[in-house]
Amino acid sequence: MGSGGGGLLTDARGRRADVARQVAFNFVSPGWFALYGTALLAGRDFAGTDGPRQRRVAIVNDAYRREASPQDVAPGDVIHAGPCGGDGCTLVGIVGDSVYGNSLRDTPPPTVYVPLAQASGLRPEMPFRLSIRADGDHDHLARDVRAALNRVDARLTYSLRPLADDLQAAVSEERLVARLAGLFGAVALLLSSIGLYGVTAYSVTRRRREIGVRLALGAQPREVLGAVFARITMAVAGGTLAGLLAALWLGRFVAPLLFGVGARDPTTLVLVTIMLAAVAVLAGWRPASRALRVDPAQVLRQS
Repeated sequence: MGSGGGGLLTDARGRRADVARQVAFNFVSPGWFALYGTALLAGRDFAGTDGPRQRRVAIVNDAYRREASPQDVAPGDVIHAGPCGGDGCTLVGIVGDSVYGNSLRDTPPPTVYVPLAQASGLRPEMPFRLSIRADGDHDHLARDVRAALNRVDARLTYSLRPLADDLQAAVSEERLVARLAGLFGAVALLLSSIGLYGVTAYSVTRRRREIGVRLALGAQPREVLGAVFARITMAVAGGTLAGLLAALWLGRFVAPLLFGVGARDPTTLVLVTIMLAAVAVLAGWRPASRALRVDPAQVLRQS
């Protein structure tokens, strides 16, 4: 997880590409893509033979292939983007996109990968990251890594932490925003349910006299309930339709806050609609059922 480097984006033949974005680059060793599960779409991975005295090679991601040139970029072409200036690098592979940038929501930029063994111009104080996949005891692995680094140079400074910690740090702000948005959404849904229940119950209670008259004239309770819920259904349907249209239109404003789910997620919209409909049915059922259980004459006298 990092911002990578930057440079002018050129096409496979060295011409400056007509795009506003910059190319990111990274120096990696053989096996790096397999370690992180990055798919190899074409060509090959870096090999141990790609040394400093061999011809310079590079691998690009799929975003580079899409944006660098109107023609297809294929293994065997020579690119001059990022660290491949001068004579350029021979393209040996194309891999899937990976996240680089300050946010996981950022679109993967065009990226050039160069073998670490062929990197030039690296300063001694530049930080490096050693990635290790472990299936066993992480504490035991940490001790082995420390011992190996100390054998290389006892003056090296380093820190060890799992990739999960980096991921947690990268999404900490997004998680906070998501929790706050979820809390506000739950409060809004609760207030909407309470308001819907109150308005519906009050409307049905005001019709107790009408219900008593209908029962006194011989109407069946089932028919009375059907008439009550017909009005409730019309009101709820109208409000639900207006709410769905507003949600679809306003969804674009919350889309940047979402990750892994769309702003117009049909499952969310359906569940909220079902919940509000259930609240409306409950709000109309309870006062209407109480009115049906009393004597019609008593209802008329109380009215």
